[in-house]
Amino acid sequence: MKISKLVTLLLLVITSVSIAQTVTIPGDNSSSSNGTNSLKRKPLGSYYGYERSAFIYSRHELGITGTTSITSIAFYCDSTNSFIAANTPVKVYARPIADTVFTSPTTLATEMNNATLVYTGTLASSSFTENNWTTITFNTNFTLNDSSNIELIIETNAGGTGNEGLLSKGFRYKTAGQKRFQYWQQDNSAPTGTGTLDTLRPNITINYTTVTTCLGTPDAGVIISTDTAVCKNTIADFYLQGATNANELSYLWQTSTDNTTWTNVVGNSVPNLSLNIDTMYYVRAIVSCVLQSDTAFTSINTLLPIYCYCNASLGGNCSGYSIDSLRIEATTFQPSISGCENNAAPHYSSYPATGANTATLSVAQTYSITIRQTGNNVTSMWIDEDHDGYFEQNEWIALTTSSVTNGLQTKTFSIPATAYNGLTGMRVRSRANGFANDSTKACTTFTSGETEDFLITIAGGQTIGLEQIKNNFSNAIIYPNPSNGTFHFQSYELNGEVEFKLIDVLGKIVYNTTKQHNNLSELNSNVVGGTYFLIAKDKTGRIVTKKLIVE
Repeated sequence: MKISKLVTLLLLVITSVSIAQTVTIPGDNSSSSNGTNSLKRKPLGSYYGYERSAFIYSRHELGITGTTSITSIAFYCDSTNSFIAANTPVKVYARPIADTVFTSPTTLATEMNNATLVYTGTLASSSFTENNWTTITFNTNFTLNDSSNIELIIETNAGGTGNEGLLSKGFRYKTAGQKRFQYWQQDNSAPTGTGTLDTLRPNITINYTTVTTCLGTPDAGVIISTDTAVCKNTIADFYLQGATNANELSYLWQTSTDNTTWTNVVGNSVPNLSLNIDTMYYVRAIVSCVLQSDTAFTSINTLLPIYCYCNASLGGNCSGYSIDSLRIEATTFQPSISGCENNAAPHYSSYPATGANTATLSVAQTYSITIRQTGNNVTSMWIDEDHDGYFEQNEWIALTTSSVTNGLQTKTFSIPATAYNGLTGMRVRSRANGFANDSTKACTTFTSGETEDFLITIAGGQTIGLEQIKNNFSNAIIYPNPSNGTFHFQSYELNGEVEFKLIDVLGKIVYNTTKQHNNLSELNSNVVGGTYFLIAKDKTGRIVTKKLIVE
């Protein structure tokens, strides 16, 4: 999305008119017929959850003279079928390279060294038409001089186990005579091993304009980022769009947590930045031509943990194992679901906290949840009672240990008094009978069933407030945990006089003490075995809550 607030960049101006040009490789767009399906679906297929392609085009193949600005690329789509994904998340990187071939298999990390992110977005299925070019217009133009070859690296990120068939979309290939193509593919997480080399390489059209050396004051354009807020420890991408493009530009990215003190991002002299977001950041890019500059600003924050539950590698298979209906009796929670809501990997659906998709549940009150399923399933539910972004073992409710196909089943449950008030997550997962779906399986990859996430509001429980939610991101730890009642609390955020309370699952305070805390405190609770919540609060009002198991 466009961001114009709080990120600085300084760009330059070109002083001549650029003329758009196109090169197609090979020139006649001819094909070879000996490629495997793994090759043919590259670079934009998503049979695996994470597919990666890298290919080299030499400066002689490009036939360019002078410095050029590449604006877009296109790949020739030879085939599609009905299993094509509705949307394919794609990233494109480019880098100048001296080599004309891959001499040996490498890791993706090696190929990504000094690469520039030039496109991030989603390609809809309508972008792929048989016997037509699929064009990717860069978010940021890529500058290449005529003394360098170019390496293009393309990612598809369907997640999980992929979201389409083995060859739901195929692309035209031609042998390059040398190993100028390398690919990686893996389910559930991005590949980290070495790639597979081949002499075949996708046919490509490259569109570019000529550029001249920068002069004068630049036009900063706008900054594009992943979003205004992302889950903690997510990699967010920032890049420049609409800015003046010229040769001999320099880029300096900086970050700040207070919009006052800025720190240089070392080793990132390209017009894009990938940044791990673990707190609110202000980001700016300073793009310079000699002494001339221009500025623009943006910021990015972390989402509350209730919007960041695990969902990337849940797996599943709805055929015969779906949740057909679900409701909590005598509440507004009556979602309109029927059969598999997302009949594609990872068979996961998430619903907003609106209308019949949500309800307010009071602590210490018994509720009945009614479920109907299309097969014989083991089904579980988790409610994130402490709002920490995790579905934990003590937050689990077994809905069915076996189910009657298309029959209604009802389970009673209640919210404990220790639960925190406010909006939080509720997850329901089905799995074929005979496979485990217990308290530890909230994020496990399944091969059957589906996962549905909802947001509900808890009332009548513990009132901790937003400061507590924020500090659930804390690096505070308890050890040992489980313990015998004597344990250590470590926190660099709370200091001075700190009050410690242990609360049992019924909401009763069973231990209360105040200590002078300097990073580490030993606590001797002398409580019986069970599950407790430790609440630590200092004189400034900062609060950290941690779960403690006493054996």
